[in-house]
Amino acid sequence: MPRTIAEIRRHDRERKRAQRAAAAAAGIPNSAQVHNAIVEAVSYAASAGVNIEAARSGGEPAITMSAILSAAHRVLVDRLGFDADASRAALLKALAPRPEHRWPSFVPSHAAMPTTRHDA
Repeated sequence: MPRTIAEIRRHDRERKRAQRAAAAAAGIPNSAQVHNAIVEAVSYAASAGVNIEAARSGGEPAITMSAILSAAHRVLVDRLGFDADASRAALLKALAPRPEHRWPSFVPSHAAMPTTRHDA
């Protein structure tokens, strides 16, 4: 017997809820948590004393991927309590190259975009 659209959607919501609960119980972070940890790690790296001093002296801030990954991993494991191996795998999956990274229309230009000035 065919199900209604509402029944199908309700079933899908329950299925996803169960999947998310099982992943959380296994210590696996979701993609939003991984992305938030990466953003926090980049923010921390940008505001670290070495980078501030480099910027003040006219140098370029030096932010390494290893520092970002290490800080993001610490956020996921130490602060949020996720499994270390699952967190490492989730970080690597989030930062892994994907086919769309090679599409010319997907990659932003590295040239500065002109801005329009609105002088009154």
